[in-house]
Amino acid sequence: MTNERLEAAHRFLRDPARALLLLAMFVFAAMVLAYADYVPIWDGRIYADCVVDAASRLTFDSLRCGDHPTHGYVAWLVLAQLLSRGSFVLMLAANVVLGVAAIFAFHRVARFLIPADARSLERSVLCLAFAVHPALVSSAIQINADFGVMVFFLVALAALLEGRVHIAWMAGLCLSFSKETGAVLYVAMVGLYVILFVTRQQGPLQAKWRAGRKLLPLLLPPLAMALYLFLRSRTPHTSVAWLGASASELVLLVFTFDPRPPIFANYLVLLFVVDFLWLPSLIVALDLGLGTLRFLVRAGARPTDGADATAVRFMQLLAIAMVYLITRVPFGSNSRYLLAAYPILLLVFALSLSRLPIRRTLRLAFVSLTALLLFVSNFATVEPISRRFFRTWEFGEHEMLDMLSRTVECCGHGRDQLVYDLEFTAIHYLLNQMLAELRPTTETTIAIDGRADWFLIEDLDPVTFHRSLRRAHTIRPRVVDVTTKKLSPGRFYASSGVRLQDLPELPAELFYVSIPNVEDGQAMQLLTARYVEVAHKDYEHDGYVARLYQLALRPVPTAAAR
Repeated sequence: MTNERLEAAHRFLRDPARALLLLAMFVFAAMVLAYADYVPIWDGRIYADCVVDAASRLTFDSLRCGDHPTHGYVAWLVLAQLLSRGSFVLMLAANVVLGVAAIFAFHRVARFLIPADARSLERSVLCLAFAVHPALVSSAIQINADFGVMVFFLVALAALLEGRVHIAWMAGLCLSFSKETGAVLYVAMVGLYVILFVTRQQGPLQAKWRAGRKLLPLLLPPLAMALYLFLRSRTPHTSVAWLGASASELVLLVFTFDPRPPIFANYLVLLFVVDFLWLPSLIVALDLGLGTLRFLVRAGARPTDGADATAVRFMQLLAIAMVYLITRVPFGSNSRYLLAAYPILLLVFALSLSRLPIRRTLRLAFVSLTALLLFVSNFATVEPISRRFFRTWEFGEHEMLDMLSRTVECCGHGRDQLVYDLEFTAIHYLLNQMLAELRPTTETTIAIDGRADWFLIEDLDPVTFHRSLRRAHTIRPRVVDVTTKKLSPGRFYASSGVRLQDLPELPAELFYVSIPNVEDGQAMQLLTARYVEVAHKDYEHDGYVARLYQLALRPVPTAAAR
């Protein structure tokens, strides 16, 4: 029996397409787990702290993180945290499992859309491109609810296309309770499916009704969300939607289209250009142009290697709907907001390749090149078009995109906006180097520019002095902000600390952390008015550099003797 199983495993792995699919999952897992010693910063810290807190409280309301209905996603992370509360490795492990599930679901959708056996290798390479997509990998590491939206959207989509209604609605429930965006995308997906696969199919009305009746369980997720929002609206001192937005405001956002705000242009570049995404975007544009030309000359539809025409139309319309819906909230130029659309756009790219009059080897080369460029883009900002669009700023020997060069969102060159690849993680490792050498106590005062200080230095390990998610037996130094205007703690894109100017008594000594994603000329001007520099030191991690200043309070001049 053992020999039979080994032979079956060998036959499975001898298939290049299957082996490549497993490789895609392995590469994703390896890339994510390589950051097991990372601890989230910025918004990621908010979500990570919420997960740790939920693992301690184990209440339904504790699963709501970042003022979003995140229960369907956070619950999976909490289950892992029960093994060791405050372990970021366990959070990563949970995200790896969810990410692998998303890659598998992506492959199932690709196989449904492009069923030809001759394209099995191309489908697996497409899965590899998705697995190494910088937005996917960075979001798996920087804990956030949009990662859950992407995962459960793909699982629900794959189940829906394969007629697995019960899996679809259960995944849809997790999707709707990952974030408000998930509920909107679920309704759009199911609505398009019913229109194209049920109501527009040929046959008697009775047959359509029978087919539609089988889909009734798909109503459970939106009904559950509606009930949840109703109960919250009847609960004192709770917000129904994110940051207290009303239902009418959210509806207005969805149905209002204005292409003029700069942040909308940022969204389009993040969707179709950054990290060499302009290559698949060009293929889709070329396919669209040829299709339009053929329509004008009435040349007829083009074959797609056996793909069902209704399935192709569904995926195209779904991509359009998703791009429209996820760009409706002009809050921040964060690639994670667009995360659910990236796999769908890759699928549209594969469909466009199918219709172009090129050989299969060339199609495979295009997909392989896309996968290679996406992989490289995880580690360096080298794509030229987005560099020109956003401009760049120097981070030691490297350059990163100035995500806020065209918008006024919050903070220098960006905070969570910089999570478009893995380079942002260098800030964590630089902080760890500083803290390990500084060995702060609860009496140590650390100053940071108010625009940069967003959950950077919280709890520290008492032995290594590295940043930690643990709550017990940790050290928390006093962190103050250096800024000219008062920022409101607890609000998004505000500071998480207390202003230096608001302290009742200035500390005799402090350490100023200079992180280059925020120009600190203004902060240094404020500091030098009260302090003198004792020393400074540059810290380096893989060519990324940040500086730590040691400052002493200026002596008060004594009155001249008479």
